[in-house]
Parts: sequence; structure tokens; C-alpha cells
Amino acid sequence: MTPPPIRYPLPTLILVILLGVVAWWGRGWVDVVGAAVRAGIDRVVSGPPVPSSDEPMQHDGGIVRKVLLLRDGVEATDIPDGDPVETIRRRIFADVYDVWPLRGEPTHYRIGNRRPIGWVPAGDVLPWDTRIVLIPGSENIPLGSGPRDSAPTEIGVDDTPIPVISWDAEARAVRVALWDPGAPWERVERVGWVPIDGIEVECRALLSRAELLELLRRSVDASPGEMEGLRVMAVLGTLGAGETLREDQVERIRRFIPGAADWTIWQDEEPLADRLGRLNDEWRADAAWSGIEYRAVPLEDLPEADDAG
Repeated sequence: MTPPPIRYPLPTLILVILLGVVAWWGRGWVDVVGAAVRAGIDRVVSGPPVPSSDEPMQHDGGIVRKVLLLRDGVEATDIPDGDPVETIRRRIFADVYDVWPLRGEPTHYRIGNRRPIGWVPAGDVLPWDTRIVLIPGSENIPLGSGPRDSAPTEIGVDDTPIPVISWDAEARAVRVALWDPGAPWERVERVGWVPIDGIEVECRALLSRAELLELLRRSVDASPGEMEGLRVMAVLGTLGAGETLREDQVERIRRFIPGAADWTIWQDEEPLADRLGRLNDEWRADAAWSGIEYRAVPLEDLPEADDAG
């Protein structure tokens, strides 16, 4: 049997074969490039990736960012508004590991203690990095929209401690969260700025009874530097964690919150052990949740370098 004659020149056939091979390889290349382009489009549409840090966030002064849960039974999710991963059954002070969105006012916080638990809505927590509170000396306090507001509004308050959530050292003003009168320690009614100078107000530190006793125990035979560290840890609410602070850490934190660890109405010469013992003997709770009582302790009753033996 005679094969059919070749109707095309050999160079043309070779070119056709090469084009076919290139087209075959090119399809895979186009698929790879297309996948990359689609992934880029997906990133633009969905926004930046949700963070997942292993360590808590810190301010420039080395202070760990914290929140107070405002109720029991808060569900933590894997991503903001995602699937539940754990129910935080009791109200706690918690470290902040991440915030969402990455810019602007957070709508969600990723929180935990010693480990991240999950994401919770901003409405379920009070961002509060210290334990500093204001105790009003009258039935009204001036509340401004900014630290240098020249015409603050007089707001009626009761004797419930008012959390100090940030401050402006130059303006001598603090940003506070005022509670809903019907739900103190559960629902924030408004946020604003209070000038410290020229009004009847006292700054204190909110401590549990266990923290007060830990402060008393650790202050026995403490050096002046250790006393300063205990004072700062009481203000930050880190006594219960058994932490210690180096001298440089204490100095850094005190520079970050200038005056906050030193605001006093008067300086008592009573020995530290007697001051703390009196607070324990005359214990009176100013707040309580999850079976734990807290008292707003005057800053003059906290350890000072001069209290060292």
C-alpha cells in the first residue's frame, strides 16, 4: 500500500508542531498567571488578612493592652463575626492580642490570658489598660470632647469608680468611661475627657482583696526599687500574675503614664504594712463581678520607695 503524498512542505509541518507544543505549554502558564491574578483580586476584595498574633499588643511604654469583659458568657470566635471557638463564661480582665480592623476604631478584639482565646465584639468589652479610676468629690464632673475642651459639660455622677482609659499629660486631663446609671460596670453610657486640676476628684487603683494581700506580702523587706515596681504593678493590675519589673521597665512605664503612678491627695507617714493592713481589715467593695470584689485603693496607700526598710 502506497502512503499518501505529503501535501505540505516539511518546514511548514515542523512549524505547526512547534506552535501546537507552545500552545499546550502556554495554556498551563496562562492558568498559573490567571490564578495569581484572581488571588490578587480576591485579596483586594476581601481586604487585608485577619491578624493572629502570639504575643499581646503593647503601648510604647511597654504596657500591655487590656480589656475588661462587661458580661458573663461572651462567645469568642475564630475570626471577627466568625464561628464560635470558646465561651468565656466569667467576666475577666484580658490581654489584647489583635484588633480589627487594622485601622480606625476597633469593632473586634482578639483577647486572652497567657494564650489567645478568640475574637469578641467591641461592645462586649471596655478597653482599659490600667486599674486607674476616678472618685468624684461632688455630684457633677466636667466632661469635654477633648483634653483641651474649653467648655466642658457638667455631668451628674454617683460614687461609682470611673475607669480612666487614657490620658494627656500635657493637658493634665484624663479620658474616662462613664457608666450607665442603671448598669454600672456593665454598660458604658458615654466617653469624654475630665481635667484633673481644679476639680474635686481623686485618682485611685482598683484592686481585688487577693491583690491587696499579695501587695502586702511582697512588700515585706522589699528594696526601694522593688517598692516602685510594686506600685506600678498595682496601678497596672499585674500583681496577681506574679510578675516582677526591672528598674528600666518601671522608669519606662512611669514616663508613659506621667503622674498616673504619683497622683496623690496627701502623703501619709503611716507605715506601709499598717496602711495595707487597715485596708484589709476595713475592706469595703466598690465593685464586684464573677464572685470577686474590688476596692478603689487611694494611691497614697500604695508602696513608695520611702516605704522600704
